[in-house]
Amino acid sequence: MEFSAYDFWRYVHVLLFVYWLGADLGVYYAAKYVARSDLSFDERMRFLDLTLLLDMGPRTGLVLLFPVGFQMWSMSDLVGVPAPLFWFVWIAFLGWLALVWVTHWQHQSALGMTLTKIDMGIRYIVIVAMIGIGIYSLLQEEPFANQWLAWKVLLYGCVIATGVYLRTIIATWGVGFKLLQNKATIDEANRLIATAARKGEWGAYLLWFLVALFCKSLN
Repeated sequence: MEFSAYDFWRYVHVLLFVYWLGADLGVYYAAKYVARSDLSFDERMRFLDLTLLLDMGPRTGLVLLFPVGFQMWSMSDLVGVPAPLFWFVWIAFLGWLALVWVTHWQHQSALGMTLTKIDMGIRYIVIVAMIGIGIYSLLQEEPFANQWLAWKVLLYGCVIATGVYLRTIIATWGVGFKLLQNKATIDEANRLIATAARKGEWGAYLLWFLVALFCKSLN
């Protein structure tokens, strides 16, 4: 059976979803232990570190999905892709991926805090751009005349937006764990972490639903 270059990129496209959803399930269950008030502080911190590490799978998949999808689009007859745009997309998203990983490695440093703000700024730009282009394409049939392609761009923006929401949950945990170190604020900290965990569950369900819609590859 012939295995073309397009088949290879479609395989990578599917593989990214497999690793994304598999790792995200690990994040989901590890997060439950982070919220357990019956565990010691050190145990909960270990589960928090595990959650952050596992979350790098979905974060990596999220960034790579667009350039891989763009690669597939450029190899199909659905979109005419100029060479400069093709290379710009790959360089920009690989640069973003490098930023995501450096931010993770430096997340406890002052540099990490600065990089986090830059990363979040990029995410907001991508959210607005993808949702805007998706809606415009659905209404005007350009730049993407193919309706499913327009929906995929729109859904990509929605997935990133949901991910940003979930990152605010993790940020709330950071505040909660600081409060846990003070005996006078332990109850407040546990309420804060538990509330954030419940909100995070609904965010995770929405994310999985959006990813399930998004994961259909081009034929």
